Amino acid sequence: MTMARLCSPVVLAAVVAGVTACSGRMSDGAPSQTTPDKQLEGTVVTASQRSALAYGEAVVIEPNDAYAASCTGVLVAPRVVLTAAHCVVYVPARSWKVTAPFATGGPEAHTARDGEPMDAAFRNVSAADYAQFDLADVGALYLDAPFANVTMPTLTPDAYGSSRGSAPTFVSAVGRSSAGAEAGLALSAVVMLDAPATSRAHIEYETAQVGAAGESGGPLFVEGSHDLVAVYAHADASGKTDAWTRLDGQVYTWITEKVASHGGWSDAPR
Repeated sequence: MTMARLCSPVVLAAVVAGVTACSGRMSDGAPSQTTPDKQLEGTVVTASQRSALAYGEAVVIEPNDAYAASCTGVLVAPRVVLTAAHCVVYVPARSWKVTAPFATGGPEAHTARDGEPMDAAFRNVSAADYAQFDLADVGALYLDAPFANVTMPTLTPDAYGSSRGSAPTFVSAVGRSSAGAEAGLALSAVVMLDAPATSRAHIEYETAQVGAAGESGGPLFVEGSHDLVAVYAHADASGKTDAWTRLDGQVYTWITEKVASHGGWSDAPR
């Protein structure tokens, strides 16, 4: 399969049974068997994938280091995982076990022994205060062997519409579940995407808080799709919002360069 699928951001208004569309922590339910039902003028899309089980590309990242915390992330190519930069930089052992719990046919796991942050300045700041700097909290892990049973998400170089626009984008996240949902991952409630009203708007999106305690690096998707928007960076100090590192623009260019140099977009081993 070829991964270089470019698409214009799909601006959505989602109606999801039993899910509040403006806030809520990670929750999960039975996967729907229907496909999205796009209504007239594209104003409403009924989401179909209301379970983390539908997202084979979502991964759990466990450092082979007793002093480093586990993270979540997302496969964007058979040998490349995106996650938060702080999940890559602050692991002295330089070794990670990456598991895709919902890969086709059952869980699949591989080891990564190499990785890097997009912003090299991450290496010059401490784990205690990196969030105060104007850095894009995104990094990549490079796997020793390719994942063979995962369909990769779609990336776009374009920005997505925020809730301040006339047609906002609705999103949901796959990440750590405080409730211990299947394989430790859960699909969040549906929330509106926004740009923070700060100088960080060029590197981050913002949503109502959906990440469970300890979440780092997990993917954010356009609701009802596999269109990848961002990865989890941090929670706001107030506890009311989550910050997500944007994957458009220069980050998209960096991702494509790293995929090209680590096995490419196809499922074939290099």
